[in-house]
Amino acid sequence: MEICKKVLQNICGALLCLFVAKGLQNAQKRCIIYKKGMSTLQQKGFSPLIDQNSRVLVLGSFPSVQSRAQGFYYGNKQNRFWKVLCQVFGETVSDVDSKIALCKKHGIALWDVVDSCNIVGSLDVNIQNPILVDLDKFVQGTNLQRILCNGKTAYKFAQQAYHGNLPVVCLPSTSPANTRFNFDLWQQQLQFNKE
Repeated sequence: MEICKKVLQNICGALLCLFVAKGLQNAQKRCIIYKKGMSTLQQKGFSPLIDQNSRVLVLGSFPSVQSRAQGFYYGNKQNRFWKVLCQVFGETVSDVDSKIALCKKHGIALWDVVDSCNIVGSLDVNIQNPILVDLDKFVQGTNLQRILCNGKTAYKFAQQAYHGNLPVVCLPSTSPANTRFNFDLWQQQLQFNKE
């Protein structure tokens, strides 16, 4: 009975936060009430996207609700990530396969620093009980030259999860919630992949 209750609570919480993403009035208040009053089940992130040609790791914090529903990185259409990559490299993407092809063509690996956590919705401030990936082990045997953190939360957790010699750069989050996004900083860090 207790397991069924937790599953139901998690489903209700996810639906409320999806309503928030859709802009329904008062759903955010209900979502916050839900967050305070009920626990959530541990959510699991994605496997990394990497191959032998990857030279830069773009490290996010944890997949958004939309990304988890889609099953791939940066699934929220309002997120600037894919627009940034397309603009920097002069390409377009239309689906997950074209996004994977773009990353592989330009030596970009994708992963999130939080392997699993309790979370309601998509905001980084809602991440609770994070279990971080083992970045030290992950970068061994790769051709990665730098780690680009997509936002301050990813950077904060990367400082805890990585102790190696690769440069770790904090870039402005591409999230639609970030009103201080700076394209030029992203372009500067991704530019070396065009050489």
